[in-house]
Formats: sequence, structure tokens, C-alpha cells
Amino acid sequence: MKAIYTLSEVADMLGVTKETLRRWDKSGKLVAERHPMNNYRVYRAANLSIFEKIGFMFTPTPIQPTKNLSET
Repeated sequence: MKAIYTLSEVADMLGVTKETLRRWDKSGKLVAERHPMNNYRVYRAANLSIFEKIGFMFTPTPIQPTKNLSET
């Protein structure tokens, strides 16, 4: 696991949009730090661990085909 993640990486991991992360930052739900060189939002892995603990982290799983309802 990396130590610092970008806004896009965290959005992908959590399965939310970048705009949602910006709103969470503004409201204090998930506060981002600012990169000292470019002032972009960055997130530390330690701050994201709460999402992993509650099972909110997006984990890609293959989609299984479902039965066609007309065949039942």
C-alpha cells in the first residue's frame, strides 16, 4: 500500500466521484492534505484505513452472468 494517494486514486478505490471527495473535504468528512508543490488534494493511507475497516473500499470483482428472467 502506498503512503499517499491522489484524488483520482481515492475516488476509484472508494467507488465515488472526485466531486464527492471534494465535498467530503469541504464538509470535513474526509479531509485531504494539500501537496506542498502543487496544492493538489492528497490522502494519506492512514486516513483511508477507516474505509477499509468498515468494508467501504472498492474491490473489483468479476461480474457473474445472471439468469435471463424469461428463461425461468
